[in-house]
Amino acid sequence: MTQSSNAAQQAALLALLLEQDAESATHAAAQLPAGVDADAMASTGPADGGDAPLSFSQQRLWFLLQYEPGSTAYNQTRAYVLRGALDRAALDAALRAVMARHPALRTRFVADAATPGALPRQVVEPSPAFALAEAPLAMGAYALHARIDAEAARPFDLGQAPLLRATLLMRAPDDHVLLLSLHHIISDFVSNAVIARDLAQAYGQALAGDAVRLATPGATFAAHVSRQRDALASGALDTQRDWWQRLLGSHVPALQLPTDRPHGADATRIARRVNAALPARLARTLRAFCVAQRCTPFVALLAAWQALLSRHAGQDDFAVGVPHTGRDGDGLDDVVGFFANTHVYRSRVLPGVTGCALCESLRADALGALGHAALPFEVLLDRMHVPRDAGRPPLFQVMFNLRTATAGAGLSLPGLTVEAVEARETGAKFDLILDAETGAEDVTLHLEYDCALFDAASAERLLRDYVTQLSGLMHQPDLPLTATPLLDAYDGAVLAHQLAAGRPLRRAAAIEPAHRQIQRHAARSADAIALRHGDTTVSYGDLERRANRLAHRLIALGVGPEVRVGIAMERSPEMIVGLLAILKAGGAYVPFDPAYPAERLAYLFEDSGIAALLTQPALRDLLPPRDGLPVLMPDADADDLVWPDTAPDVDVRPEHLAYVIYTSGSTGRPKGAQLQHGNLSRLLASTQHWFGFNADDVWTLFHSYAFDFSVWEIFGALCHGGQLVIVPFHVSRAPQEFIALLRRERVTVLNQTPSAFRALLAQPELYEAPLALRYVIFGGEALDPQALRPWIDHAGDAAPQLINMYGITETTVHVTYRPIRCADLDPATRARSPIGERIPDLGIRVLDPGLHPVAPGVAGELFIAGDGLARGYLNRAALTAERFIPDPFADDGARLYRTGDLARWLPDGQLEYLGRIDQQLKIRGFRIEPGEIEARILAQEGVGNAAVLTIEGPSGARLVAYVVPAGGAQVDIAAVRTALAAELPDYMVPAAFVAIDALPLTPNGKLDRRALPAPAFESAQTFVAPEGEVETALAGIWAEVLGLPRVGRSDNFFELGGDSILSLQIVARARAAGWLLTPRQLFERQTLAELAAVATPVTLGADAGNAVPSGAVPLLPIQADFFTMPMARRHHWNQSVLLDCRDG
Repeated sequence: MTQSSNAAQQAALLALLLEQDAESATHAAAQLPAGVDADAMASTGPADGGDAPLSFSQQRLWFLLQYEPGSTAYNQTRAYVLRGALDRAALDAALRAVMARHPALRTRFVADAATPGALPRQVVEPSPAFALAEAPLAMGAYALHARIDAEAARPFDLGQAPLLRATLLMRAPDDHVLLLSLHHIISDFVSNAVIARDLAQAYGQALAGDAVRLATPGATFAAHVSRQRDALASGALDTQRDWWQRLLGSHVPALQLPTDRPHGADATRIARRVNAALPARLARTLRAFCVAQRCTPFVALLAAWQALLSRHAGQDDFAVGVPHTGRDGDGLDDVVGFFANTHVYRSRVLPGVTGCALCESLRADALGALGHAALPFEVLLDRMHVPRDAGRPPLFQVMFNLRTATAGAGLSLPGLTVEAVEARETGAKFDLILDAETGAEDVTLHLEYDCALFDAASAERLLRDYVTQLSGLMHQPDLPLTATPLLDAYDGAVLAHQLAAGRPLRRAAAIEPAHRQIQRHAARSADAIALRHGDTTVSYGDLERRANRLAHRLIALGVGPEVRVGIAMERSPEMIVGLLAILKAGGAYVPFDPAYPAERLAYLFEDSGIAALLTQPALRDLLPPRDGLPVLMPDADADDLVWPDTAPDVDVRPEHLAYVIYTSGSTGRPKGAQLQHGNLSRLLASTQHWFGFNADDVWTLFHSYAFDFSVWEIFGALCHGGQLVIVPFHVSRAPQEFIALLRRERVTVLNQTPSAFRALLAQPELYEAPLALRYVIFGGEALDPQALRPWIDHAGDAAPQLINMYGITETTVHVTYRPIRCADLDPATRARSPIGERIPDLGIRVLDPGLHPVAPGVAGELFIAGDGLARGYLNRAALTAERFIPDPFADDGARLYRTGDLARWLPDGQLEYLGRIDQQLKIRGFRIEPGEIEARILAQEGVGNAAVLTIEGPSGARLVAYVVPAGGAQVDIAAVRTALAAELPDYMVPAAFVAIDALPLTPNGKLDRRALPAPAFESAQTFVAPEGEVETALAGIWAEVLGLPRVGRSDNFFELGGDSILSLQIVARARAAGWLLTPRQLFERQTLAELAAVATPVTLGADAGNAVPSGAVPLLPIQADFFTMPMARRHHWNQSVLLDCRDG
């Protein structure tokens, strides 16, 4: 969190220019003006001049300022427009009186120089220097907000009292603005109301000419801190701590909302707000609901917030922070100080839970929280040993706050009309904070959002969705929370787009079956080459005749429409002849990869119910025997020659079965997807307008024919009259040989899984000479465009075109089409795996668990409709009914296929693929997208290919990176690890790196996870001695601070019991030992070895920091902005000071 941003710099500059001839009224030492009772200033008791420890909440803020020096996230800036006859002297006297009454406003925080890293003490100054500054201000809302934002962006020095700034801006004699800024470490929401009340009372007294006397509060903040620490030390809070730990459990998953930009530790954290008022009718319904359910508005409003967050994030388990006043003693409501505590509510919005059930659960949690409210949040956090991430708050990332409109009553000054004005932007504390303010009849909502993560449009949509979710909860409390559609009348265009996307745009005209299209090419160009396999070529005429003869043999065996025929053959022209013959006979081919294990082959033979089998002599004995099954071996049988070579006359219709391909099942049993002739024919026809395939194209058959990508390769080539180059299996696994084949055969259409293509990218041979490629089409796996950077940097994105086509077997190979462009490599791009638009004769829906359309940017399950849908699963009626469901948005009996994939709509109306629902990687509660990590690894020098996955280690699931060196290169694993630590949150840095020669692939060309070697995790119990001077020094410091006998280079600071406060001691003691570190570095690099790698000698750091600049020095951002603004007289902004020095 930092206080600087372009917006803040521009606001500060504008404020400077608008103040024109501003003069500061600040004095080095202020004297008490007439009318302020000196006794009141001295009546604050023994706290004056003394010191006291920090409260636990203050400790947290102190650490955050050490972690992020200059942060303004916890500045509290308020502006009040004062209209009428203002008495400046009375206002000044009133401010001094308020400061005199409240020791917190005169407090500074002093560190003990003798104890490096120790927490500071808070010291109350009797008479700190203070004056009401005055300056002119131009008229207009823009000038006012610029000045407020500039004030909010000014950091406080906690070592200087007072931590209160007051500025009076004059726009006209009867129009002023009072700016008040306090730091949260001395104040909170209740305190602000106390200050406003006291200021009004004191101003009234001063205005009347009376001595300003404000009664001394009956309690002090110092006494509260003392009681809090005593209670903790005595064990009086142990029961409360145990209750909270039972409520929250041992691990709370992080809330991972869809964002417009990813989390980043170095992002500028600026917060803005969007506001909305509940419709009056809904506000009345809320009150009636609370009466009926015997709950407070807090419970109902928080329930709706939890439900919405759950739906947007796709999570049912996370936590929400809720502020609590923390004023549990007599008289504390009249004291200024940072009393506020934070309660944590764990959200378990389980599937199907109703609004009533969630409110009942929350009501119990709220009552329990109030009964255990005294435990400081910081104590709970440290006792839970929550994993720390430099880029995100621990335990919860989102807050909810309910306040009454009268609780923070605004400023009211006699004789003046006062209007409060909020700052437009402040430092961001959390990802989101929802404030609900209830009045007598109304409810106002304020959503604060982190601009580093969310656009304003996204925040507005989230707030609108909240109102919709709340309305659904109020009106249908007994229905599941997901029953409320979030897209409503306000989203007409979005809803219309999604509903239209769910229906086919246009359907392909009646098309011949694939084998008849090939037959036409054979009749027209009989001598044209259809197949190449090594030195063997097969013409279209020869392919047609051979397939016809075999088709007649199959027909003689009883093969016809709806009859399944198995085929188990090596990659060869005979295999293509066999597939084509089965289709010509009217049958459906069922491919069996001969490399499958015997047990799997036996199951497939039995389940598929094949009526005949085509195979080769070399494979016959490897296949499971089956009594009575006719077996044909075409390339060994001379009988083929006696059969007619003319096409058989079989009435093959679009609804007849064309092939059955088995895919892995979640139960461990493969399932056979049944695809029809019409499915295949329309795939080719509906994509032709994008590609324009023709007889000049040369395709490769790279994939196993038991993988549905082969359907596209085989029939894409032959149905368009092109050549199909059959790639031998060993060549498909040897990147250098395959590159030579691509060049030798002048291949124009290449289909690849991303895993296979990354292996090609790692080979220098790929870049040595041009290729004939027109298209590289990706499918089968998620594609991260960043992985294509080496190719795009070399060849661009136009020749060949790079196309990402998402698809699944059950929807006939492909579903979407998305060209990959250079712009997709921009790190700021929204989509990590863009899959684009649907094929025109398909429909796509992204739905939530209640089968409602989701808002743009929100993850949902991908559903497919249209002509590509398979008939269903062979012999699996129940599974077919589960996955192929009636389309709830159609009234014509249309079906939807439930893919099990996560996706989201992008603002431009295209789709982003987010991975499998059942294969979401999670580390320490964070969902991980391995493609993002793989892209960062591939960007490192010497890396040719990489894969990231989770493997169970000694202490749970851990990330493992498998790294393949580029051709002839050496990979420095330590350098890769260090680079990732600098770019990614620590939970995304793999715990182990394994260097291997190549990534193993399955027969389908996908990553073969089972064939990867097991990583060697360093056990948490295994001691690895520190290495070198820095590690040895830091190990000694860690051991001393943490009270451990020894510390190893692989030990994690937080896992050893470290916390945010102890990290300050580490930093301070390291500096005393001669090494410079920052608290942020300790959070970003949590192991001893990682931290030692960024430590620098004090002498180097000190010299660099204190060097006197000479020569040309870059302008500060605000200076640069000043010189870019058009103005006639820059010298007009000179500032002059006159000092009157007199003896005295």
